[in-house]
Amino acid sequence: MGLFNRLQQHLSPKLQRVWFKGLLYKQFDTVAILAQLAIAAWAITHLGESDNAMLPLITLGLLVLLLLLRFTFMARALRKLTIAAYGLGIEIRRSLLQRLVSMSIATIRGLSAGKIALTLSEDVQWQENQSAYTTPQIACQVMMLTLIYLALFWFDWVVAGSALLVLMVGMLILGAIRKKLNEILRLRAVMMADVSEAIVEYAQGMSFIRAAAATTTVEQRFDREIDQLRVAFRRGVFRSIPLLSLFYIIIDTSVVVGILAGALRFNAPEALTLSEMLITILLLFATITPLRGIIPLLNITALTQVGETHIAEIEAVATQASGPLAAPTKYDVEVNNISFSYPGTNQPAIQNVSFYAPQGSMTAIVGPSGSGKSTLAYLLLSFYQLDKGEIRLGGNDIHRYQTQALYDTVTMVFQETALFQDTVANNLRLGDPNATQLELEQAARLANIHDTIMALPQGYDTPLGVDGGTLSGGERQRLAIARAILKQSPVLFLDEATASLDPENEQLIQQAFDSLTQNKTVFVIAHRLSTITRADQILVMDHGALCDSGTHDELLKRCSLYQSLWESHLGSEEHWHLYPNTPNKV
Repeated sequence: MGLFNRLQQHLSPKLQRVWFKGLLYKQFDTVAILAQLAIAAWAITHLGESDNAMLPLITLGLLVLLLLLRFTFMARALRKLTIAAYGLGIEIRRSLLQRLVSMSIATIRGLSAGKIALTLSEDVQWQENQSAYTTPQIACQVMMLTLIYLALFWFDWVVAGSALLVLMVGMLILGAIRKKLNEILRLRAVMMADVSEAIVEYAQGMSFIRAAAATTTVEQRFDREIDQLRVAFRRGVFRSIPLLSLFYIIIDTSVVVGILAGALRFNAPEALTLSEMLITILLLFATITPLRGIIPLLNITALTQVGETHIAEIEAVATQASGPLAAPTKYDVEVNNISFSYPGTNQPAIQNVSFYAPQGSMTAIVGPSGSGKSTLAYLLLSFYQLDKGEIRLGGNDIHRYQTQALYDTVTMVFQETALFQDTVANNLRLGDPNATQLELEQAARLANIHDTIMALPQGYDTPLGVDGGTLSGGERQRLAIARAILKQSPVLFLDEATASLDPENEQLIQQAFDSLTQNKTVFVIAHRLSTITRADQILVMDHGALCDSGTHDELLKRCSLYQSLWESHLGSEEHWHLYPNTPNKV
């Protein structure tokens, strides 16, 4: 998609007019430059022959007037082009974010986080630069060169033709330079995405890296990524240097050839006069600036094209299909013989699972590590497409609901808590944007996080850093639980909801959940089996299959796997301390 298509797609008619006005002012500036050249040419011809003492002052006054006009044109052009360009950047980013939000979780997880970050930042920035500077500048330089060569042909077609013939060779070389630049910058883009991915991994794994004393190893790996980028980019630039040097030489040579052509015909009957020859030389030298400015513009254009490719790749990714039905009115869940394998694998992650969860019931999902607990929850949330079977919510297949309506119906508290660089209050209001301060505090008290928030420097207005800043893991999870309480959805998914909490806080959270889960359909995944002993039913997963289901007491009597999990849980509760003489703390 080209720049003009982007402008039409993303900018309002008003901003499109602003951009074209900016382009027009840019062209006015070019006309003013050419007018200055014309006045200089006229001065060469007439000032020495005129006896009018005021003529030099008039000429100087015209040049000053043109300078003032150029200042006005340039200021207005930059203002309007910048407004439109940054408006374009905002709209492209908004469109890409909306696209990402509408993708399935499976699709998003298949994308490179580093490449997405690079696309939303650098690639869109090149689109802004292209619309604010590069395209208008190219248009002005083409216009200037065209008018200068028309003037040269008007004075002497031999001089103009000789210079233009040499310049045509330069244009062929320019095509080769452009091809080489595209190759270099596409390679740079790929390697920059790898570097960005490495930075993301490095930042996310910092605590583990330091704990494992692996800082040096990771730094060496990161240095290798940077060095590979440096070497590859330098190699590409070095390979293009001969072509660049040759192009600049040909630009200068075209001027020299034009002057020589005029000099060789100086004594011919149709030769130029001395003043006309001086004007021709002036015009020939005037071609150098726009021609030399082409290479930086080509560089930005190539970067823009690479960025456009990355933007188009995200736009081409399929979004999650949204069904025709509005939000459900009943909240029972029926799972009928579902199976699922992760993309690129042949091993089923879930196979032939069926169960029924009545509205208002609590269903716990337990099992050994890797048994498919979280995968089953993701399928219930419609994060992935089933290979086989059906999941029904309120009597309808979950894929028949509108995506937003489905996610408005459910609330999720994951093991990995997502907090954003914003205030505590705004992080909580993700659950309910219209929540009052009193409602925020009530939810925080239920989640046992209110006192912690009030101890922060600015209370609920305290900005949080990345992933919650200085909050502990348990505090971050309790903040997420408070957010879930605010949302008050009829269906709740709690993935390891109390795994990060100490026993005292766990008891308080369980009390909060008792009131929160009334008349709601709840699914809980927990390793601490003591938190789900009162569940209406417990699903025991093993290797992706439903091993057994029932209440806590029923499973203790008949399910050997659940008995083993329960015994392991009791053992961990009794012996979690580090030193053998330390009293047990349950």
